[in-house]
Amino acid sequence: MTPSPLRVLCAPTCRTWRSAPESEDGWLPTVFEQLLELESGFAVTALVEEALVASRPGLRLIPVGRRRGELLGSAALPAKTTLAVARGRLLESVDVVHIGLPFALSRTQSGVAALARRRGLPVVIGPVQSPQSWVSDDESGYREQVIAAESPAHSRLGAGAERGTAILSSFAGPALARWNRGLLCRAAAVVAVDGAAAALVRAECVPRERIHLIPHPLSVLPLSGFSAPKGPPVLLTAGLLIRRKAVDKVIAALALVRSAGSSATLLVAGQGPEEARLRRLAGELGLGDAVSFLGWLDKEALRDAMARATIYVTMSRSESFGLAVADAMAFGLPVVSAANGGARSLVVEGETGWLVPIDDEHALAHRLGTLLASPDHAAAVGARAARWARATLSPPAVAKQWLEVYRAAIAGHEARCRTAGTPRG
Repeated sequence: MTPSPLRVLCAPTCRTWRSAPESEDGWLPTVFEQLLELESGFAVTALVEEALVASRPGLRLIPVGRRRGELLGSAALPAKTTLAVARGRLLESVDVVHIGLPFALSRTQSGVAALARRRGLPVVIGPVQSPQSWVSDDESGYREQVIAAESPAHSRLGAGAERGTAILSSFAGPALARWNRGLLCRAAAVVAVDGAAAALVRAECVPRERIHLIPHPLSVLPLSGFSAPKGPPVLLTAGLLIRRKAVDKVIAALALVRSAGSSATLLVAGQGPEEARLRRLAGELGLGDAVSFLGWLDKEALRDAMARATIYVTMSRSESFGLAVADAMAFGLPVVSAANGGARSLVVEGETGWLVPIDDEHALAHRLGTLLASPDHAAAVGARAARWARATLSPPAVAKQWLEVYRAAIAGHEARCRTAGTPRG
């Protein structure tokens, strides 16, 4: 029997809907647009911040406002919208409610999830990611500048991440923490981007069978017919220029590689408070024109940078899901990464890339020297990584996984309602 058309109400965060600081689409609109193409009759209504509302064929967008000082990416529904939700008008003809978040629920999201539960609708929460990759003490000021949000939870979040405690809800404050934890535990499904995030979800007492792993989709799709560039080797690293990204270790490794006779150069794509220090470091190490700072690149410009690169390098100390690594893999670039959580979920040593110890520029320089001396082997590993990334992380592949979770959440929720003898919807 053909499944009935799926209808979703989504309350995302600004980060899942629109990436910052480049103000381009986040991963969630990409998934929904793929579902509109893949699933006949699929319909979605999204509650998004007023600044993020743009015309999207097939997507019904309802603008909401933000209360300054709320949690990251939170939004406050206008009174009329809140009343419409409370009276059930926005929940009419909805099969499942999706609360999009990185690692904690905002007040609005909690309220929408609670109203959905009262009406007997299944709630899907996620994708959850490891919070230490999102906010840490050394970058909270810059993150506020990037996404124009304030939260006293920054320091609690960073401290909780260091302790490895269950903080998906607890960093939000005691009262909201209890509320959020209850919603997490009662959710029909919770999606995590990798194993580390899934462990955090499990620590909140979410039943294992309701936890699903779905990666983010690729954000920079490779050009057809892409081939490795000719000429001297070019290294590329991309991301916010903050201490956690450890770009200084990449620059130091480049100096070691060049001292051994290589003509390799480095492209640094990104911006942030560390840029001035990194420029000074490059000068002090005598790299001169060997390091080029490109600033923040949009997707098209980043694609061009990847087309110029020979090897992608990152020494980030912590990542939840290494989206830049995934994009580089899809491009066919050999990847060398610090062994952080996000990279370990993507890179199979010697098969789809290479991992080096965190903060060890000597190990990085040794690996780079080996690859530069064996370009055919590096290219073969890059090609193998590209085949895997394009098959697993392409937007259509990820969208299909979300569709499966939505349907599994609905079926599981209906089964539990029948067992409990309670009405559904």
